[in-house]
Amino acid sequence: MKNINDPMPYAIFSYVHHNRKIASLVTIRCKTDFALRTDLIKDLGKKISMHVVASGKFDLEDTWILNDSLKVKDVISDIQDQLGEPVIVDDVHISGN
Repeated sequence: MKNINDPMPYAIFSYVHHNRKIASLVTIRCKTDFALRTDLIKDLGKKISMHVVASGKFDLEDTWILNDSLKVKDVISDIQDQLGEPVIVDDVHISGN
């Protein structure tokens, strides 16, 4: 049985822009390893990595670049609802210009 104080499992996703001058690393945490291995999380990680490169930052209140009628938090909330467990974008790094 997992200790309640253990950190949540995580996965790291990346995106390198085609010009190789800017890239991002995004860490996503979920309650279970199973959730991290789903296509939902893999796709979310890829898209958030691209989003932060395009916008230059990560903000839950930002408009989602793939659908301007949604905010980033709405996209994450939808994935949480589908998985039935928390999804946390824990760490975001952008490198380049």
